[in-house]
Amino acid sequence: MLKYRTRIAFPSFDVPRAAYGGIFNAMSPKPLESAEWYAGFRERCLESVGRSFLPVYRMADGEFLFLVGDKLHFTVKGFPRQVASFCLRTLGLGVDRSSGKWRLTRRNAYATIWGESYLPAERSLLLPVYLGQLHEIARRGYLAAFLIENSLGYCKSQIADVLRTFSRNGIKLTVDNYVPFHFPLYMLTAADCSAFYNKRSVLVVSSFGAEAKASVAAELQRKGAKEVSFLRISPTHSMFDKINPSDVRPPVDIALVAAGIGSSNILPQLAFLDTLVVDVGGLLTCIARPGWKYHEFIEWHR
Repeated sequence: MLKYRTRIAFPSFDVPRAAYGGIFNAMSPKPLESAEWYAGFRERCLESVGRSFLPVYRMADGEFLFLVGDKLHFTVKGFPRQVASFCLRTLGLGVDRSSGKWRLTRRNAYATIWGESYLPAERSLLLPVYLGQLHEIARRGYLAAFLIENSLGYCKSQIADVLRTFSRNGIKLTVDNYVPFHFPLYMLTAADCSAFYNKRSVLVVSSFGAEAKASVAAELQRKGAKEVSFLRISPTHSMFDKINPSDVRPPVDIALVAAGIGSSNILPQLAFLDTLVVDVGGLLTCIARPGWKYHEFIEWHR
């Protein structure tokens, strides 16, 4: 499906390679230069603003785990750690490091560092729905997936299973529906990102509280946003959330969604907005806390 490799380098800097250990090559459907691939993606996103529904859903380790389940791979670097993680998840345990010390806590098998959490029975119920959502997003927009060879081995144990699952379920990745994971993150923070915010009405969909929302609104207004509105979703079970269109104040020029794995559920429900809808995840924390870095190199610049 993806037999070519594209060395990822963004127009203004080449930080990703350093952040991921020196090798940072995206699996691609045809021979492509990074700049060409990114430029085509950005152009289509910009053209959709306020004109047509274009969902962009990002997938990395958490989404991959939800999609293919927990498996052990004997040939992957860091196998002992992989075994420990597998055993903890099987027992419904996790490791809490928030206090600076390691301690075991109760944790659902499918949980993310952002607080989203699903029981194995819930995942079984949701998996066919999730595959349908991925189909819909790939048909109408983009899957921004971490299908990237990197020196740290990040996601390496999951990629082959993810591609097999895509193939078995008829999800074909092309340049028209797939980009590397970081493309939307870079696009919305780059030096020219104001094109997506200036004089725009921005909808933010998240579980943020009042203080974080105020900070996000202030930062987006620094970029020229005409209006910033918010729609609250569940911090732990966004895969089950239902959006009521009457809760959204039109018009909306761009929607930024931070719903974790469940962004796959939220994005298609926002099709009525007829605009660009991007799963931004931790980027929203960067906006709320300028100077904080996401994936080691993505940050919000004032």
